Amino acid sequence: FDFCERIDLKQVNRRVIEALIQSGAMDSLPGNRAQKMASLDRVVQRAQRNQTMKDRGQGNLGFGDGPSDMETVPLDDVPPWDESERLHREKESLGFYFSGHPLDRYRELLGPILSVDSTTLSEKKDRDQVVLAGMVTDQRVINDRKGNQMAFVTMEDFNGSYEVIVFASSFRTSRERLEKDKLVVIPGKITIKDGGDTKIIADKVYTIDEALRYLTRALHLRVEGEKLGDAELETMRDAISRYSGEKSIVLHVKLNGDGEKMVRPRAMGVSPGLDLIDELKNISGVEHVEVS
Repeated sequence: FDFCERIDLKQVNRRVIEALIQSGAMDSLPGNRAQKMASLDRVVQRAQRNQTMKDRGQGNLGFGDGPSDMETVPLDDVPPWDESERLHREKESLGFYFSGHPLDRYRELLGPILSVDSTTLSEKKDRDQVVLAGMVTDQRVINDRKGNQMAFVTMEDFNGSYEVIVFASSFRTSRERLEKDKLVVIPGKITIKDGGDTKIIADKVYTIDEALRYLTRALHLRVEGEKLGDAELETMRDAISRYSGEKSIVLHVKLNGDGEKMVRPRAMGVSPGLDLIDELKNISGVEHVEVS
């Protein structure tokens, strides 16, 4: 990094540069974040050596501000971080997500399932049934009057945060799902206390995959009829047979021109989890996969 050679490394330590990389503040410089992190020790050491030589009067030999040899240092050849790793490191450095949210990749898929989010909770009445999604950010476990453990869980979605009360009967079976940074979908009831605070009493706690399998009615596939040949249909049938279940399948077949034909195979049922949806998305001719 030319950056590392230009700054005073006695004032700006490795941890500061690491935070700048992980937060995305150095994205405009060459290389991805993973490459910068992997190369950081080597680059900092070389920059420190060059700065020491300059302090002793041995750098650049007085011939002006020409390019340093730092500019030719190649970055380590490592693949970029995946979205989960990138977002985790952003929050670790900044205290919040900046370039996205862990729920982003499921936003469209979960849309038909969810009924409210953190910004619309206040519009609901006491005892209203709701379904929300979020990431666990905090958990406070206490004993109820019978001595059984229950939890007050702080959740974060795209727009803000809210609190979920998980009584002992639900907490017993969902403790692992409620660990910090886990993504969950929660069907429950609104509870509004005298002070006006709106919270949710959890009926169930589902992973994203479980929510897709248990809270949906049908799996919809939008396909291009011309691109869906025998091989593609066989691949589709094989995938569906491996994830058989009770949910309906609806094919929206795009015909020549602008028309569309809807087909409901009666002899086929499916359990529309994440693995199946990913498989179907990769079949040639399948334009879109969604649930209802």
